[in-house]
Amino acid sequence: MKTNTEALEKFRQRHLKYAVGNILKDCVTMGPILGFAVLYNREITWQGVLYVIVATIGYSLFTTSLHRYLHRKDKLHIPPEPKYSTKTYQEHKADREAKHKD
Repeated sequence: MKTNTEALEKFRQRHLKYAVGNILKDCVTMGPILGFAVLYNREITWQGVLYVIVATIGYSLFTTSLHRYLHRKDKLHIPPEPKYSTKTYQEHKADREAKHKD
């Protein structure tokens, strides 16, 4: 189980740093949504695709800036740990097998 400081550090690494990986994660989640909205009733052109790419990168930079601002003002609320467990399926399976061996 992760400690609270490990969870905070992981959250900071993911949401408060301008890293290429963090920007790409936001782009992957927002890109299809914006792409569908922009290109739905139009034919697909390079100008539309470029607009979607620039808009998703701008969105990810904006959200990172917003998170950094809210964190600095101490208004960013970090989501709580899950109530029951953060174990993976393999860890649960290993625990069950260890209990059955006893």
